[in-house]
Amino acid sequence: MSKYVSDPNTIKKIKKKTDKKSKQPSKTGGIDINNYNKETLHALLRSDFKSFVIKIFNEVSGGAQYKDNWHVDLICHELMNMLEGKNNRLIINIPPRYLKSIICSVALPAFLLGHHPDASIICVSYSNDLSSKFANDCRNVILSFWYKELFSGTSLSQSKKATDDFETTKGGGRFATSIGGTITGRGADWIIIDDPLKPADAMSDNQREKVNEWYGSTLYSRLNNKDTDKIILIMQRLHENDLTGFLIDSEHSFKHLKLPVIAEEDEEWLIKNRVTGKEKTIRRKKDELLHHEREDWDVITDLQRSLGTFAFAGQYQQNPAPVEGAVSIFYCIRYVFIVNK
Repeated sequence: MSKYVSDPNTIKKIKKKTDKKSKQPSKTGGIDINNYNKETLHALLRSDFKSFVIKIFNEVSGGAQYKDNWHVDLICHELMNMLEGKNNRLIINIPPRYLKSIICSVALPAFLLGHHPDASIICVSYSNDLSSKFANDCRNVILSFWYKELFSGTSLSQSKKATDDFETTKGGGRFATSIGGTITGRGADWIIIDDPLKPADAMSDNQREKVNEWYGSTLYSRLNNKDTDKIILIMQRLHENDLTGFLIDSEHSFKHLKLPVIAEEDEEWLIKNRVTGKEKTIRRKKDELLHHEREDWDVITDLQRSLGTFAFAGQYQQNPAPVEGAVSIFYCIRYVFIVNK
């Protein structure tokens, strides 16, 4: 049983109801939060990170409909592994608009501070506007009435509750900055890097080197404990020598989760449900789309034509290649489109 399950008796009720309804999938994915009374729902949201993510999505997405998919389960599973101390370094490469920021930059800090209000978190993105947007969403969640009911031990300090830099009354908090920002004197138990490089800068050697050098010379040194503290990098691939490429080449402690929009080989993922304790295996066949309900073959074909082969290979296939290699990639992708349409 995960240490994030705060009430075993209540969780037993959830497990019993979940088992009974396992053949009736929720429209929102995973466990249907409408099936539970307030007490049970709170226990569920405290213990099941995916349910918490869905709740956050509904709060911050401006009325957009949540469409469930296995990749959300997988990312939540890997983040829970980090929360439980099973892994300290994680890279996730995934196409844009697949919930990566809501999961990692909004829901994860809020969930973490709910359980550990003394945790220090640094969140980084390529621009101040982007990092501030994620910070504002996260702060609004923590200030919400339902969150205060859920995590009564977590509240923001009245003396330090700015959007980009807020602290809890227990000394933890979330600090948001951009690449190259000043973080002197800051310490972190968690560093979350969400899109450190914008696509327009991907072909600039100077911009890529700036990101990689700032990580190595400044950001990494902010960890309070290099052995046990956590670093998460989540991004779309933009170049062979982007931060993902830099870390894969220079550090071997990172677990690498690569999720191309079109599977390049058969994939198999083992995922554990922290509430029921059950494990399931997710299988994706070669040439299968990441989330067909969200972006089908017509959409993917249009994206490839619009972006061009080189950008599509990086941003959507997570497989950046030298510009001179783009011609061969084009024929491979075009073949897959023709077969599947």
